[in-house]
Amino acid sequence: MLAYAVPSDAEGSDASAFFHPTITSSDESIANGQYVSFQVKYTLDHGKIKAGDYVLVTVPDSLKDVSLAVSPQVFADKVDLGGGRYKLVFNENAANGISGSFSISAFGNNSSDQSKDATISVGSASKTVTVGPANNGGGVGLETRGVVKWGYKEKSGEGFTQDTAVTGIYNQDEDVKVTFAVEADPRQSQMWAAVITDVLPPELVLDPDSFEIWTETVDSSGTRHTGEQLSAAEVAGIISVSGGTITMDFGDRLDGSKFYRVYYSVTVPRGTKARIANSAKIDYTGQNGPSTETSTFTLKPQSGYSSSIGYKSVDKAEVGADPADQVVTYTITFENDQGFAVGDINLDDRLDSRVRYLDSYGSD
Repeated sequence: MLAYAVPSDAEGSDASAFFHPTITSSDESIANGQYVSFQVKYTLDHGKIKAGDYVLVTVPDSLKDVSLAVSPQVFADKVDLGGGRYKLVFNENAANGISGSFSISAFGNNSSDQSKDATISVGSASKTVTVGPANNGGGVGLETRGVVKWGYKEKSGEGFTQDTAVTGIYNQDEDVKVTFAVEADPRQSQMWAAVITDVLPPELVLDPDSFEIWTETVDSSGTRHTGEQLSAAEVAGIISVSGGTITMDFGDRLDGSKFYRVYYSVTVPRGTKARIANSAKIDYTGQNGPSTETSTFTLKPQSGYSSSIGYKSVDKAEVGADPADQVVTYTITFENDQGFAVGDINLDDRLDSRVRYLDSYGSD
């Protein structure tokens, strides 16, 4: 294992001018206390960042329990500065850095009775999500969320492991069956005109014959009780599939006396190496009026970060007048510490105006 460090006397500078990020989030809106993840993809200006330089990350107090996962290939340290501010410190490999990504995860933290925006920033980029209010009308159970989605270990196949409440790991070297569970109104509040929309990412292959719906109840002590399984005709009256979109129309069934758990299975095809965020969104009218809540479960092959670095060398320092000495060979060496999707990495090599391109080839 390689370890990278920054000398204790290194004087670093803010490298945001040479660090070009874009930020996406697993959800645009979350319930109070719900998990959300942000993916930061970036490119680096080659040769512009030195060991000890850094980029700043800010996270508002409307998000809590913040965690950052960065690649040790280009980052030496992550420093908590307090007040929601973090410093990501580069190591000596950053000078040859090309591109990469890292993740930021947190939970909604809103004690008010109104929704609140939560904006994170990384260098020059920012991303805003909405955190729902602390009170959504209540219910008889201990659960506070209106919709919950996760990978159900007991019904999934070999090659899948749920490692946290909101993430699971799949074996990319085989076809992996994952069974999702989606709970509609597990807090047992009252929802009218309730519709769950679940859009499958393109990496997942749905088994259309796998849908099951069960009734559930929970008492005031938090004990859950499984009720009856709905018939195939009842399931067909609730669930419809169009392309990659699953619609679950519960209408006015969520009256507070019970809730529903939906199961369905997908396959993650062998060779898939992407982080796959799959969200279930419920739209409904509650005691406080129209509302929307989202729950996301993320499948991942390995870790939540990546990095690529590149080196360029030349086979001669001087070119003589002899025509036989006019051919110059440049070699670009590339390294990455995780898998990348096609198109994520692009190398751009600008030739000096005094040379003319002849040929190129790559290694296996």
